Amino acid sequence: MTDTNPAQPEAQFNREAEALGWPTRADSTVRFQNRDFAELADLWRGKAAHGAPRRSDFSARDLKHVLRDLLIVEHVPQQGGRSRLRVRYEGSGLARVLGEITGSYMDESIPPDLYPRWQSALEAAESAGRPMRFIGRIDLRDQQYLTTEVFAVRLAAEENGPVMAMAAFRFHATVPSPGADPDQRSDARLA
Repeated sequence: MTDTNPAQPEAQFNREAEALGWPTRADSTVRFQNRDFAELADLWRGKAAHGAPRRSDFSARDLKHVLRDLLIVEHVPQQGGRSRLRVRYEGSGLARVLGEITGSYMDESIPPDLYPRWQSALEAAESAGRPMRFIGRIDLRDQQYLTTEVFAVRLAAEENGPVMAMAAFRFHATVPSPGADPDQRSDARLA
């Protein structure tokens, strides 16, 4: 389902992020700084002529510039409404930051205080029905100095298969201002 208001999923995510103090925002312009992500968004749009493409619509050749940064998850329906997210593929660059989580459920492999942010971002991308851009700071283990630009999008279900989501992450090191409180770091990309 595609929203009639194209910024609605971003606005909803940003309200939740602001209320919960998450250092991540959805960018309604969807103008990727990373050229590979802009090309990936164009590729997705080209394959989405008749609705959201499936995972099988993308070859390794299509994804070669982002494979190391890629995360593919499946939505596993649960009683009570929300899905659990099972990691089907995790690129090597992402594994260096997150650890090896392929095959695991994200709620078991992402710290409990961070999981709701990740789940909400992937749910926003699913409800948008189009590529979304997220920018923010990573609060994972001892890596609070990392900021990221994220491409996230819904993938249609394969025949008799689950709905999936695809996300790609590019991390950037940021250096806090001397004497700054680590929780008050600023990064222009978060604005």
